[in-house]
Order: sequence, then C-alpha cells, then structure tokens
Amino acid sequence: MRAIVLAAALAACSSRTREAPRPTASRDAAPATAAAVAPIEHRERCGDVTAIWSGQRRDGRDDYDRLAFELPGEPVALKFPHGEMYPPYWSFGVFAPDCGNVVLLHSYTGPYHVVAVRGLAAYLRGGPPDHVLAGRPGESGAVSDAVWLDASHVRYQWGCCDPPVTLDFELPPTTR
Repeated sequence: MRAIVLAAALAACSSRTREAPRPTASRDAAPATAAAVAPIEHRERCGDVTAIWSGQRRDGRDDYDRLAFELPGEPVALKFPHGEMYPPYWSFGVFAPDCGNVVLLHSYTGPYHVVAVRGLAAYLRGGPPDHVLAGRPGESGAVSDAVWLDASHVRYQWGCCDPPVTLDFELPPTTR
C-alpha cells in the first residue's frame, strides 16, 4: 500500500513540474502597458552654428539627454563630451545674444564652461574651456540657471542650500 501511495505522490509531483508555469496575479500589480516612446529633437541656430538636443518623448514628457553641435566645415555633428543633462540644470539658451560664445554645463552639478564659438570645435574634441564658472573658491555647491544677460554677461546660481547665491560673470574685454 505504501508503494502505491508513494508512486502516486511521485507521479503527481513529476506531472506538476512538466506543466508550464502559471502566471500569478497580485492585487498591487499595475496592468502592463507599453510606454509611448518617440525620438525628439530641438534645434537652436545662432549664426552658422546649430545646437541640437535630442532624446525621447515618454508618455507626453520630453526627456533630452544628448547635445551635439553642427559647425561649419565639420562633416558630422560634434557631440558635447559630458552628455549628462538633467533638467532644470541646463537650458536651450546656450548662445550669447551676439552668437560669439556658448555657456555649457560641464555636468549636472557644474561647473559651467564658457567657450568662444570660434573655439567650439576644439573644445568639443577635448580642449579646455575659455572660462570656468563655479561657486566661491574653497566652497562646494552646485551651479544652475545660467542665462546670458547680454553678449558679455552671464548670470547663474550657485549653492548647496536654499537660498542659492546669484553670481554674475563678465567676459574679459580681450575675449569678447
């Protein structure tokens, strides 16, 4: 009798392992839906240079995560080397009003780099920036919200805590 019960139990167990696993439902599980994802692009042209932001639109939200520049005489768009773009730290307003300079966020916490457009290709290939905009010497904190006030002045915020400090930078006359 024991042999029959044992054989029946083994047969039941082995037949369960051959069945396809059954999905389990959870009260907390959300229904699976495919996220609507589409490529997006935003272009800003200043003189003969174009800044091209690209990314994806997900469920109605625009997420830009790459920046490249089309420059005259360049066969392909040169990409911004650091590629970390997290709104609200960056903006589309990178060009000075006279198209002579750009202000670029080096990483999502800073610093900002100011580069003359005439030297942008060299910078995008790894060259140094013309100017570095950070916080106060010897103190740490992130930078954000850079805006061109005119062709030679940039205003940005710096700080680790609220309220941030507003700083102004003026291009030296020799680099304007």
